[in-house]
Amino acid sequence: MSTVKTIAKATAKKENVQTPKNGATPKSSTKPEKLDMFQDMKKGSNSEAVKDELKEQTKLLIANFKPTAEDRIKNAEKFKILTEKYSHLKVKKEELEKFKISSDGTKERIYFENSEGFKLEVSNSNIIEEMINLAELTLNNILINTQSEVQNFVI
Repeated sequence: MSTVKTIAKATAKKENVQTPKNGATPKSSTKPEKLDMFQDMKKGSNSEAVKDELKEQTKLLIANFKPTAEDRIKNAEKFKILTEKYSHLKVKKEELEKFKISSDGTKERIYFENSEGFKLEVSNSNIIEEMINLAELTLNNILINTQSEVQNFVI
């Protein structure tokens, strides 16, 4: 059997697999064709005009995303505030660690005061320990988020 006949049979078998068994013709595809932005370039018609248009569109996109001098200055100010926040949080974390190390569980007191001048003093060592653990956990979460913001900030 020649190679041509073998290929013809394989093609026929492939076509038979794709056609329905009841003998009906397959339905035409209703999917829209994909648009190709380089279609004109592939055809060769007006390829220079298409290239120029694409270059212009690219330049416009770049110009839209490029920040102005004023935007960069504003972002630099925001970044400075963000770095100060991060530094402040680092200092508070160190202070909290020193407080935990220096506490002996008998002499600690925590004071709360609201804007109207009401004060609350807590001296129970179990409550203070719980509050310190909560403060440490919250401070670590805020510090991690702030560190991420500093690292991802774009001036």
